[in-house]
Amino acid sequence: MGVAILPLDPAKWERSKQAVFAAFPKEKSVSGIGDDAYTFMEGITFRKGKANVNVTASAYTGPKPKAEVAKHIAELVAARL
Repeated sequence: MGVAILPLDPAKWERSKQAVFAAFPKEKSVSGIGDDAYTFMEGITFRKGKANVNVTASAYTGPKPKAEVAKHIAELVAARL
């Protein structure tokens, strides 16, 4: 599991999100996490205020689905920002 919290230029968020959706059609929006969120590479990317947060679960090997674990971690992080 990995969590990266980076500064966000809000003007670039939507453009980056649309680029991900164009390049990776299986990715989708996720509601209820931060100000906006979407799935990306077995994880969740979301924004909250001026923070861009990437939660990755690619190395997770536990019994639950990676997407479920990434969403749970993203919800916890978003609640603390």
